[in-house]
Amino acid sequence: MLFFLQGCEEESSATPTEVEKTDIVTEKGESKASSLQRELDGSLALETVHQEVLTLRSGQTLTSLFEPLGVSAQELYLFAKLVSPDIKVDKLKSGVQFTITQEHNVLTKICTKSSFKTEICLAKVGSEWHREDQNFDVTSQLATASVQIESSLYELVSNSNVSMDVFNQMMLALSHFVDFQRDIRQGDTLNIVYEVLENSRGERQVGELQQVALMGQLHQLALYRFTDKEGNSAFYHKDGTLAQSFLLKTPVDGAKLSSKFGKRHHPVLGYTRLHKGLDFSAPLGTPVMAAGNGKIVHASRAGSFGNMVKIKHNNGYTTLYAHLKGFGKGVKVGKKVKQGQVIGYLGNTGLSQSRHLHYEVHQFDKAINPLSLKGVSDVQLTTREKPQFNVWVAKLDALHSATVSMTDVTQITEEE
Repeated sequence: MLFFLQGCEEESSATPTEVEKTDIVTEKGESKASSLQRELDGSLALETVHQEVLTLRSGQTLTSLFEPLGVSAQELYLFAKLVSPDIKVDKLKSGVQFTITQEHNVLTKICTKSSFKTEICLAKVGSEWHREDQNFDVTSQLATASVQIESSLYELVSNSNVSMDVFNQMMLALSHFVDFQRDIRQGDTLNIVYEVLENSRGERQVGELQQVALMGQLHQLALYRFTDKEGNSAFYHKDGTLAQSFLLKTPVDGAKLSSKFGKRHHPVLGYTRLHKGLDFSAPLGTPVMAAGNGKIVHASRAGSFGNMVKIKHNNGYTTLYAHLKGFGKGVKVGKKVKQGQVIGYLGNTGLSQSRHLHYEVHQFDKAINPLSLKGVSDVQLTTREKPQFNVWVAKLDALHSATVSMTDVTQITEEE
């Protein structure tokens, strides 16, 4: 702000005492003393508004985090109700951050991210707390990766920049047609296209897999994600045929087939009997997926099966998943599940010698070999949808022909 002395330069005859008494004014006619006091008051007001980021540490509770700020147990209970069901405060993990605002040392606002796209804020108005949701703008880009299989698929993930999320989506898409234990060979190549999402805070995360192509010795297979006129998203072959079988052959990603369907010597009971399913070995806690759409008819302890889930499907089919370590979120009798949904985690419960998943498929109460399931579908895109699908396929194929690296991205415009 520009200041000037009124009369000091013109009245050189003024005595020192007179000069000292001369008022200093601003361009607005305000005395300097008043101006300085106003600016001081403003700076003090700014200082009374304080923002800080609090991070929940391992073993710490919300009570111990917010109690030093004067938050009562009653207020914490109210907070829990206001953010539910988007955030479950009793299941928060360490590392969760809260941005707090204090005015005159009184907590007036708490914000935390509830998802990649949303932040929840609790604001105090008077004596009451209110919830305010802020949605972040999200942009979508395409990224590609081309990797060659040298040994196992899991080593492929650990030795490349392919994220586990993309890897799991890829495995699910291919599992309708590929036996990962017997059909994959050294030197086979996987080409993938997937979304990279970025919100307005500059945070990035992997979105949906858009295309996967397996160029192998036993398989030449390309699958493309497409959303039909009813809003259903699924993978299709290049000719527009739905690339999805009724039931998955392998409901657990990257597992090793440790025991096949048929008669075998039971490792625990010590005698030979029919093994009515397949056994898959994998690390403890590996997610187990529903083999197909259906309704849960059992989700609890079941004798020698340990923790077991049973799902009823159409056409007289049921699938069984045994020896689970635990159950997936919301998995209860009567609940409907979708193909690929996590229903439990691989474990070693019940009559089990080592960690594994026991998987059975029954049709009209008769056990059948899951590996005999056919992966052929006759569902086709409509003639109206096919031209749009063909344009999308050409775009995805062009990304790889242009040798785009994984770090390169192509912006998806709304017209596409």
